[in-house]
Amino acid sequence: MSEIKLIIEDKYVLSFLEFLKTLNYVSVGEVTVPSEKPKHGSGKKKKLPIDDPAIKAARPLRSGVKVEDLIREQGYQGTDWRRLEQLATDMAIEEPVEELLAQLTP
Repeated sequence: MSEIKLIIEDKYVLSFLEFLKTLNYVSVGEVTVPSEKPKHGSGKKKKLPIDDPAIKAARPLRSGVKVEDLIREQGYQGTDWRRLEQLATDMAIEEPVEELLAQLTP
């Protein structure tokens, strides 16, 4: 299992956690908030109160669970690549990928 540390602006945290709940292959183990503004990437962290809505959105992964069991429990269905390719064809996007990606960055 891999671990990723993300820093998200306060106003987006709850929405981001709600989004993560929709992904059956992601688990949130811990949510912390900086106790003060970090200086050059270092700052003390404190745990959120147990009644905080963000804690309710976070759900730790059960220990000893196999991926196959999670797939079965959650009814995971893989990506339908043929359907995705058909959608891309139907959209008929003519711009190069580089130009589309450049539009995403501010």
